[in-house]
Amino acid sequence: MLSKTILAVSGIVAMVKHDPAAVAGFGLIGASATMCFHLHRKLLGIGQDTSALFLRIPNTAIWTVPRAYLSARPKNDWPAWPAYAVWLIMASGLVLLVTGLFRLAD
Repeated sequence: MLSKTILAVSGIVAMVKHDPAAVAGFGLIGASATMCFHLHRKLLGIGQDTSALFLRIPNTAIWTVPRAYLSARPKNDWPAWPAYAVWLIMASGLVLLVTGLFRLAD
C-alpha cells in the first residue's frame, strides 16, 4: 500500500517537474471554480438562485455567476473584485494549461 502511494506521489512530482505550466493551469482553473462557487453561495444568501447555471452542458456558470454577482453588488454593498478575479484567474489558468499542453510533447 505504501509503495503504491510513493509511486503515485513520484508520478505527480515527475509531472510537475516536466510540465509545471499545465499543472499550474489546472490549479488556477480549480481556484477560479472555487471562487465562483463562493459567489454562488453569496447570491443564494440573498435569495438569487443560480443553481441552474451549474447544471448546463456546457457549464457556463464560470462566466454568468460573476455577472449575476456584479448586478446584485450595488444593492448589497459588495466589492466588485471577486467577480473580476474569477475571470482573471480562469483566463490565466486557461492560457497556462494550453501552453503547458503544447509543451507536453517536448
